[in-house]
Amino acid sequence: MKTVYEQKAVIILPKNSNAFAVETPEHLPQLHQLCIANGKRGSGKSAAIINLMRMYKENFGSDLRIIIVSPTFGSNYKLLSELGINRNDIFEDPDDDVPAKLMKIANDERDDFLEWEHLNNYYNEFIKGLKAGNFDRSEIQNDYIYNPLISLKSPNQNTNVI
Repeated sequence: MKTVYEQKAVIILPKNSNAFAVETPEHLPQLHQLCIANGKRGSGKSAAIINLMRMYKENFGSDLRIIIVSPTFGSNYKLLSELGINRNDIFEDPDDDVPAKLMKIANDERDDFLEWEHLNNYYNEFIKGLKAGNFDRSEIQNDYIYNPLISLKSPNQNTNVI
């Protein structure tokens, strides 16, 4: 086989782009990823994947969402049940609707992240303005600062999915 290089086919990478933006511990494969286990029956595929997911779960805690598409999930339920996977994130009967369902999950996660990003930016600007004295404290203190029913804190982010 002969390798031919095409000089006109120049690959240009986007600037400031990091495909692996999720900070992952050094002892684990970098996130994000697509992981496929292939092997004969009884070769340890499920054990390896479940342990990998467990290690991610230990590092990311409840911020990690695991989605499973597997027709053999039922035979591994005992192992997988310890990971606390949401029943709605398990697709045991892969059919033509699964890709659309996965896209909906991804789009919902994106929308949640964008909402969090907007709220977080708004919160940071509000706190910065509050510290700089750009607001009349008498107008907002009764509604926000001294009202125990209103929690003035940074919004939570929940976006890690594997």
